[in-house]
Amino acid sequence: MKKRVEKISIVAIVLVLIASGVFAFRKPLAMLAFNIFLSDQVVNTLEEKSYKPLEGEGNVTYSKAETLNPFSVLLLGTDQRENETARSDTMIYAVIRPQESKVLLVSIPRDTYTEIIGKGKKDKINHAFAFG
Repeated sequence: MKKRVEKISIVAIVLVLIASGVFAFRKPLAMLAFNIFLSDQVVNTLEEKSYKPLEGEGNVTYSKAETLNPFSVLLLGTDQRENETARSDTMIYAVIRPQESKVLLVSIPRDTYTEIIGKGKKDKINHAFAFG
């Protein structure tokens, strides 16, 4: 009976150690599992169905000084129907810091009320794109 209790205790301790190791390294393990099992499928799906190169622009080159300095970009996803002006449905403010290899993304809710400069009134921020 005593040996059986010892075996069960040892198995329980080993299981707790394995579970705590998996918990402690869950992010690297998840990335490893993604790379092993899913990365090829995602790349193939993106290449086949979603990527279409832009025409006419050609390659854009930047000097090294331009790419090392932090810069900000406002990303707008716009929607326009036949007889309406365009509105920005998605707004993301991005700050890119190349030297630190970091990107900060802030999503601006489309229904945020703000003063629209030049119109003298408050309206939804996604309407500001329609006003110019």
